[in-house]
Amino acid sequence: MEYSVRTVKAKKVLLILVCLLVIAVASIFFISDDKKQITREIENKLNYKNITHVEVFDDKKSIVFIKNDDGTEREIYLEKSLISWDFKQDYSFIREGVVDPIHISFFQSPFNNEQKSNALLLRVFDGEISSVKIKKGKDVIHNFELLKKGSGERFGLFRTKSNDVFDAKFIAYNKRGEVVFTNKISK
Repeated sequence: MEYSVRTVKAKKVLLILVCLLVIAVASIFFISDDKKQITREIENKLNYKNITHVEVFDDKKSIVFIKNDDGTEREIYLEKSLISWDFKQDYSFIREGVVDPIHISFFQSPFNNEQKSNALLLRVFDGEISSVKIKKGKDVIHNFELLKKGSGERFGLFRTKSNDVFDAKFIAYNKRGEVVFTNKISK
């Protein structure tokens, strides 16, 4: 009888220790700095070392910018799963030949439940530009407050189900609200 009571107590203690260990590991994941975790995963799993910027948005989505040795830039899109950041899509960008202060990339959103959405990434090369508006006629589709990348350049990411972005006007403003650049996209 004494043996089975000891066995039951030992099993209870072991179960409690396992539960505490699981809670400790889970809390480390959920409390950990997402940007550091993303950087670690990109460096270890994809073997990229020249990360210039990591941006986390909507608490579970991320875009990572990497400068390659040949001057090209890679952007990697990740989405947070229960225990890690999962690779969704990556694109390369070659600046050679781009003369406008803004470059616009259109693509299908790579994130879960957004596959039917259009995504666009604005790359801004002019330090004077602080915001960009997308307008169609008198309607403002989106107003970007641009984010700085580690390279000093700015960017904005926007996702929408509307196709109006393909026939819109992109207007860049400086901090004083003055128009610096306008680009009309036409179908």
